[in-house]
Amino acid sequence: MKTSYDILIEKLRQFILKYYKNQIIKGILLSVALIISFFLLINLIEYFAWSNTVMRTGLYYSFFTTTLLVLGYYVLIPVLRMFNMGNTLSYEEASKIIGRHFPEVSDKLLNTLQLHVLDKTGQLELITASINQKAAELEPIPFKRAINFKGNKKYMRYVLPPLLVLLLLSAISPSTLTNPSRRILNYNTHFEKPLPYTVRLLNTNLTSIQKNDFTVEVEVVGDVLPSMLELNDGQYAYRMGETAAGKYQYVFKTLNQDVHFTINTPEYTSKTYHIQVFPRPLIYGFQSNLKYPLYLDKEDETIENTGDLVVPEGTTIQWKIFTKDADSVKMQLDDRFIWLTANNSNTFEYQQQVFKSFNYTISPINHYVKQPDSLVFTLQVIPDEYPEIKVQEFREQGYYSQTHFSGETKDDHGFYSLNFLYRKDSLPEQLWKMVSLNQEKSILHQSFDFSFNPHEMGFSPGESITYCFEVRDNDALNGYKRSRSSMFYMQLPSAEELNDKSEAQSDEVKKKLNESLIQLESLNKQIEKTELILFEKKDLNWIDKQKISDLLEKEEAIKNQLEEIKQLNEEIKELESLINKKTDPELEQKLNMLQELFDQLMNNDLDKELEKLKEQLENLDKNKLEDFLKDMKLKNQELKDNLEQNLELFKQYEVEKKLEEAINKLEELSQKQLDLADKTTKKELENKDILEQQKEIQESFEDIQEKLSEADSLDKKLDDPFNIKKDTAAINSIEKEMEEASENLEKNKEKKAGENQQKAGNEMKEMAESLSITLEGAKAEQMGEDAEQVRALLDNLLDMSYEQEMLINKVAETSQNDPLYIDNTEKLKLLQTDFIVIHDSLKALSQRQIMIQPFILEESGKINNNMDKAMHSMQERRVGESLGAQQYAMTSTNNLSLMLAESLKQMKSSMKMAGQKSGKGECNNPGAGSKPSLEDIMDAQKKLGDRMKKNGKKEGKEGKNGPGGVNGNSQELARMAAMQGEIRRQLQDLINEIEASGQKGTGLNKIAEEMQKTEKDLIQRQFRQETLERQKEIETRLLQSKEALQEREKEKKRESNEGKNREIRNQNQELKYNDQRTRQEEILLTVPIEVSPYYLDLYKKYLFKLENEKYEPKK
Repeated sequence: MKTSYDILIEKLRQFILKYYKNQIIKGILLSVALIISFFLLINLIEYFAWSNTVMRTGLYYSFFTTTLLVLGYYVLIPVLRMFNMGNTLSYEEASKIIGRHFPEVSDKLLNTLQLHVLDKTGQLELITASINQKAAELEPIPFKRAINFKGNKKYMRYVLPPLLVLLLLSAISPSTLTNPSRRILNYNTHFEKPLPYTVRLLNTNLTSIQKNDFTVEVEVVGDVLPSMLELNDGQYAYRMGETAAGKYQYVFKTLNQDVHFTINTPEYTSKTYHIQVFPRPLIYGFQSNLKYPLYLDKEDETIENTGDLVVPEGTTIQWKIFTKDADSVKMQLDDRFIWLTANNSNTFEYQQQVFKSFNYTISPINHYVKQPDSLVFTLQVIPDEYPEIKVQEFREQGYYSQTHFSGETKDDHGFYSLNFLYRKDSLPEQLWKMVSLNQEKSILHQSFDFSFNPHEMGFSPGESITYCFEVRDNDALNGYKRSRSSMFYMQLPSAEELNDKSEAQSDEVKKKLNESLIQLESLNKQIEKTELILFEKKDLNWIDKQKISDLLEKEEAIKNQLEEIKQLNEEIKELESLINKKTDPELEQKLNMLQELFDQLMNNDLDKELEKLKEQLENLDKNKLEDFLKDMKLKNQELKDNLEQNLELFKQYEVEKKLEEAINKLEELSQKQLDLADKTTKKELENKDILEQQKEIQESFEDIQEKLSEADSLDKKLDDPFNIKKDTAAINSIEKEMEEASENLEKNKEKKAGENQQKAGNEMKEMAESLSITLEGAKAEQMGEDAEQVRALLDNLLDMSYEQEMLINKVAETSQNDPLYIDNTEKLKLLQTDFIVIHDSLKALSQRQIMIQPFILEESGKINNNMDKAMHSMQERRVGESLGAQQYAMTSTNNLSLMLAESLKQMKSSMKMAGQKSGKGECNNPGAGSKPSLEDIMDAQKKLGDRMKKNGKKEGKEGKNGPGGVNGNSQELARMAAMQGEIRRQLQDLINEIEASGQKGTGLNKIAEEMQKTEKDLIQRQFRQETLERQKEIETRLLQSKEALQEREKEKKRESNEGKNREIRNQNQELKYNDQRTRQEEILLTVPIEVSPYYLDLYKKYLFKLENEKYEPKK
C-alpha cells in the first residue's frame, strides 16, 4: 500500500516529465525558426554571390553545423533528459518550480523532501510522522498545472516570418531557392556563371606521369570572345597561347607533383581543374652479387651499378634492384619474363645460375605506368671448355708390344681425373676397364707418361685390344666433362704364333751356344799357339801384337754373342709367360735359373782386363801378357764348361716344357671331350655342330701326338735322357673311340656316340695323369741319382782335403834333398789325378743338374789351377810357392765342399716340393735324396698306411671285389707302390749307415723285406686284407726299432762321458792341440771368399775332426 510520501513522489515525477515535454515543444519551434532563417540567408548569399567551390563548401558546412547545433541544443538535450539521461531535474528543483506556481506549498513540499532525507539516516519516528502529515496535506494539490503548454504560442512569432518568406519564394520564384541550394549541395562541382561565351576544357584526361610535360587545351565558343585567357595555378597566372581561332593551350613542363588550376577571363573564372601527377617508377641503383662455382676456387664478387657482366659458366648471380615508386619489376631474360615483388618497400631481388649468354632488361612498374623505360644489358657467359688431350704412342719391339705413351692435357680451369681405358674388342663397347693416372689437379697445362703391357693387364694371346686415354675436367656442374684421345688398336699374336716364335728362339739359342763353344775351342787353341810363340821370343813385334789384337777381337765377338744368347733367353722367358699363364712353377723356376746362368756367363773382371790390355797393348810387358793369356785361357775354359752346362740344361728344359705342354693340353682336351659327350647325350646341339666339334678335338689330339713326338726326339738328344715313351696303346684306343664317335654321329646314333666320347675323354685324362706321373718319376729318379752323386763327391772331397792337409804338413817338414821329397811329389801328382776325376764328374753332373751353379765349376777350376801351380813349383823345387798353391787348393776344396753341401740341400728341398706336387700333398718319392732318418721313414710309412686304409674302405663300399682281392684304381695303386718303394730305399740307406758304423740294424732288415712284399702286392694290384695287416706290423716294428736305437744312443753317451774324466793328461798333446787350433784359425783367415756363419762353423768342425783323427792314439 502506497504511503502519502510515495504518492507525492509519483506526482513529482509526472511533473518533471511534463516539464521536459514542454521544453521539447519549445525547442522544435525555435529550431524551425532558426534553421529556416539560416537557410534563406545562405541561399540569398549564393544567389547573389555565385561563389566558388571554396565558399560554397563553407556555406554548406556552416549550414550543416548550425542545424546540428540548434537541434541538439533545443531538441535533443530535452529528449535525453526526459528519459533520465544526463543531468536531469531533481525533486528539490522541481519543488522550487512548483512553489513558484503554488506559493502555499512551496515550503511544505521542500521540507517534506528534506525530512525524508533525515529519516533515511535513522532519525526518530517523529520525523516519519511529520512527513506523512505533510505529504497528506500536499496530496490534493495538482502539480501538473504548474506547466502550461499554451505558453509556447509566443514562440510562433519567431517561426512564422521565415516560414512565410520561404513559402512565398517557393511560390513566386522557386529557382531563387533551388539553384543556390543545388550549387551549395554540390559544393565541389564548378558551376559556371552564364556568359556570352563558353569556355570549354578540351582535355578529357587530366592525369600525367611524373617528369612528363602536360598540355592544357581550351576552346572558347561564342559570339563575343574574351580579350584574354589565362591559366592560374594558384601562385601564378599564365597567359594561354592561342593556337587557332578560339583555341588556346598552355604546357606544364616536367611535372613533379599535382597541379590545380583555373581558366580565367576578365569576366569568367572556371572551376578548379586538377592535373593528377602519378609517380614514375625509377631505378636509382642496383648491384650484382656473383657467386662463382666452387671448383673455380674463386672468391665471390659484388659489382655495383653495372649491368653488363662477363662471368664463367655456372656462376650464380643475385641481382639487387633499388627502386622508387615501383610496385614491381619486370625482368626479361632472353625470351623469358620474370615479375619480381619487393622484399621490402623499395628493393627487389632475383637470383639465377647462368649457363649461357643472353641479353636482359630491367623495367620498374607501378599501377600508373605499364610501359616504363627499361634498362638493357648484356650478360656474357664464358663456357667451361672441354679438356684437351694429345697422346703419342711408342711401341717397343716385343711380342706383346710393351707400349709407352707421352701426352699432354690442357684445360681452362683444372682437372678431375686422367684415366687409361682399355677393353677387348670382343666385349661390348661400354665394358671399358680403367687405370687411373696421377695428375696435378690445378695445373692447367701438363704432360704425362704411361706404359702399357697387355700381358700384365691380363690379355691372352690372339686377342685384339682397343685403348685410349680419357681426361675429365673439374667442371662438377656439367658432370666433369670428358675428352678422349685418339683410339689405339693392338692385335696380339696368337698362342700358336708365340709358340712358333719360342721354338725358333730356342733353336737359335742352341745354335749360338754351339757356335760359341766352337769359337771358344778355336780361341783357346790360338791362345796356346800364341803362348808358344811368346815363350820363344824375348820381345813382341808388330805381328805378335796384331795376333794378340785379333785374339782380343775374337774374345769380344764371343762376348757379344753371349749377350745375344742372354737376350734370346730373356725373350723365350717372356714368350713362355705370355703363352701359358698357368706355367708349372717348377718349369718356371728352372727357366729363371737358366736365365741366371746366362747372366753369369759374362765375366766383368775379364772384360776389364781386356779393355785395359787394349789400351796398353803397345807398351805391354811380355811377362804380364803371358800371365794374362794364361788367365784368359783359364776363364775361357770355365766359360766353355758353363756353356756346355747351359746348352745341356736348356735342351733338358725344352723336353720338360714340351711334355708339360702336352700334359696340359691333354687335360684340357679331355675336359672338352667330356663336355661334348654330355651335350651329345642330352642332345643340346645339332649333330652337324657336334660332329664339327668332334673333328676339332681329333685334330687337337693329333697336335698333341706331334708334340709328344717332338719331345721324344729332343729327349733322345740329351746326354742323360728321360726315356719317356709314348703310350701307343692308349693313343690308338683314344683315336679308335673318337673315330667311332664320329661314325655314330654321322649315323645319328647320339647315345652310342656319347658313350664313345665319354670313354675317349676318360682315357685322355688317364693318359695325361700317367704321363705326368711318369715325368715326375723320371725327374725324381734323376734328382735322386744326382743327389747321391753329389753326396759321393762330397765324401771324396772331404777325403781329398784330409790328404791335402797331411801332404802340406809333410812337404813343409821334408827337405828338398830328402828322398821323401820325390814321394811327396808323386803323392801330389796322384791327388791332382784324383781331382781331375772329381772335376770331370762334377762337370758331367752340372750338365744335367741345374743346382750345380757356375761358381761351383769356377771353384773347381781354381783347385785344378792351383794344383797345377803346386805341381810345377814342386818340380822346380820352389817349396814355398808349392805350399802356397797347395794351401789355396785346399782352401778351394773346402769352399767347394760347402758349395756342394748347399747344392745338395737345395736338391733335397726341390725333391720334397716335387714330391708334394705329384702326390697332392703326399710325396710320391718321400724323402728322396735326403739323409735317412728313422722318424721321417715312420711318418712316411704311417701316411702310406692311412692312404691304403682309405682306399680299402672306398673299394669295399663300391663292391669291386675281385677273385684276387680288392682291385683299386690302377693309378692310385701305382702311386702307393712308388711311395712304398721309395720308403724301402730310404730304410735300406739307413741300414747301410748303421752297419757302416759297426752297429747292428736292430731288426730293420726284416722290416725292409716286409716293405718289399707290400710293394710287390701293390704293383701286381693284389690289395688284400693281408696287405693292411702287414702294414700295421711294419709300423709296430719301426716303433720298436726307434726305441732300440734311442737306448743305444744313451748308452753311447754314457761311455763317452766316462772316457772324458781322465785324471792323467798328456800335457805335450795339449800344447800341440792349442798350436794346431791356432793353425786352424790361420787357415780360416786365408779363405779368399766370404763364408756365412753357418758354413764357418761347419768348416771349423771339419778341421777339428781332422785334427782329432791326426792326434788320436793308434791302436
